[in-house]
Amino acid sequence: MRLLLFQTLSLTSIVVAGMMAATATATATAAGPALRDLAVLVDPAGEETLASVLAAAPERFTPLPSGNLVAGYTRRVHWLRLTLDAPAGEWILDILPPFLDDLRLYEPDPGRPGVFRERRAGFGLPITDQEIAYRGFAFRLAQPDDQPRTFYLRLATTGSSILVPRLWAPAAFHATATLEASLLLAGLAVLLTVMLLALNHWFWLRDPLSPWFLAYVGCLFLNLLGSFGFVAQYLLPNAPLINRHWLGVFALGAIAFGNGFYRLLFNIDRRHRLLYRLYWAGIVVPLLGIPLVLLGYRTEVISPLLNAVILMNGIGLYLSLRLWRGGEPGSGFMFSANLISMLGILVTILHLLGYVRAGLPPLYSLHVASLGTVLALYLAIGARFRGLRDDRQRAQDRARRAQAEAEQERAARAEQSGLFAMISHEIKTPLTMIDGAVQSLQALVPPAPEVDRRHERIRRAVSRINALVEKTLEYDRIGHETQTLEHRIPLDLGRLTHSVIAGYGLPLTRLALTVGGPVPIIGNPNLIEVLLANLVDNALKYSPEDTQVSVTLSATRPKALLEVRDRGPGIPPPLRPILFDRYVRGQNVGDIPGAGLGLYLVRRIARWHEGEVDCLEREAGGACLRVTLPLSLRKEMA
Repeated sequence: MRLLLFQTLSLTSIVVAGMMAATATATATAAGPALRDLAVLVDPAGEETLASVLAAAPERFTPLPSGNLVAGYTRRVHWLRLTLDAPAGEWILDILPPFLDDLRLYEPDPGRPGVFRERRAGFGLPITDQEIAYRGFAFRLAQPDDQPRTFYLRLATTGSSILVPRLWAPAAFHATATLEASLLLAGLAVLLTVMLLALNHWFWLRDPLSPWFLAYVGCLFLNLLGSFGFVAQYLLPNAPLINRHWLGVFALGAIAFGNGFYRLLFNIDRRHRLLYRLYWAGIVVPLLGIPLVLLGYRTEVISPLLNAVILMNGIGLYLSLRLWRGGEPGSGFMFSANLISMLGILVTILHLLGYVRAGLPPLYSLHVASLGTVLALYLAIGARFRGLRDDRQRAQDRARRAQAEAEQERAARAEQSGLFAMISHEIKTPLTMIDGAVQSLQALVPPAPEVDRRHERIRRAVSRINALVEKTLEYDRIGHETQTLEHRIPLDLGRLTHSVIAGYGLPLTRLALTVGGPVPIIGNPNLIEVLLANLVDNALKYSPEDTQVSVTLSATRPKALLEVRDRGPGIPPPLRPILFDRYVRGQNVGDIPGAGLGLYLVRRIARWHEGEVDCLEREAGGACLRVTLPLSLRKEMA
């Protein structure tokens, strides 16, 4: 990865140095044989002809001291007048940039004074119809003698009206053209390398930022491929209509996907209402402009969007600076990317709009700035990638630790359950012997009130200890159960409740059940029996023996309602919020035995079955506990 990054940085340095060398070469060439006395005549309506231009007053021509035409985005036609001052021989007139729609050269005929021959070039013609298969536009000029000759160039384009004429000897032209093409291809290789690296990031991380970055760099790559002239020269030499629209379409795509990428990079969401809408407008508006470009309105669409690009770059520069000051990972590279982009785009856009008249360097500044921006953004994404990878690794480590802790906890619970089972066996065995011995003594010893009272106290103590052991075992079995609910089946809750109530063998005056028909549910029968038994045990234990405990069951879609009422001391208001917690017992239960686990198990089982239990207030005294469980739509019931 570092080697690839080093290679891309090296290629960028080569491109920058090569562009400077190419510019220096063109300047050196201009010091000898050259094009002189350049001037332009503006044709607002496009109605001028060569004859009218030749007859135009001298003051209509505006001199071009820089030797270049920079008129910005306009529908106007421009007529350039230039003088070839060179020795006799063959020369090549090179016209850049490569994205001019219609270019016509009018060359004086040496054999017929006052007569000009028209030669055409531009995106409107296939590359095979042009004189030299070249990424720009080149004309071969045969200079018959050493006398200067005046030529005229007519330019009509839907893009920016920029025209840079250069004069070369044939050998120098081919050498320079090869060097420039190599350097430009090296720059494209940088973008392609970055795209492959970003694709690798997306493949491993599936970061939502990467697709936007790939779309942005991809459109930028295709746009530069067209603006360098390689699409018309190599890919689509006989498709002038596609070449004419290529730049506008992919320029708008780069603007749209670039805004989408920056929105995610800066974490702009709906909380940032103005910025969120602004960035989405920066995505949607350029995409809506693509059909207009295809209809021939490139000038009207691209020109206003360039000003919007400056605005969005200024916003991005501010946001990246704020993230940098906040210590966000990769924010330094974000700031560098936006700063490079801002400087390069400012120079280029001012050039495209006609405010900077410097020939080719401002055009190349956009390409160099694009390479620097993409590299800096890639480094920012790399920092983000490393941060996300570290977060994922930490999450995996936490998951592994949690799994190990869960395994240890399960092992501890299994050991605890085994210990509980062993302790209960060791406790219940002597308790059974004690209870049996007391019963034998009662049968052998003659009846005596004091002795019988002591025997009963011993048996009640044994019963309390047995009940406590059973409740502890029940809590250990249910409170730590993890696989119980895998064995749920259709049940008739009414039939199951009737079976549990019948098992108590108590008269209706003590325990009564009211069922309003079948109550179908899906559940684990063993757990539901535990829930019912705990509710009934709790009500019988806390209500006087001469009062009735009533159990009412009904089905009211979509819930099954189970209510257990007693006539005991009731539940004090301070106790109700914590009634179903573990080990909770009231202060008004006297010496009634209990461990505070029964109602906790009731709530746990109810929630396992997607139900709930709560305590209702009763004006008549006592307590009313209500359990709600979801009804089943299935007809088969056990």
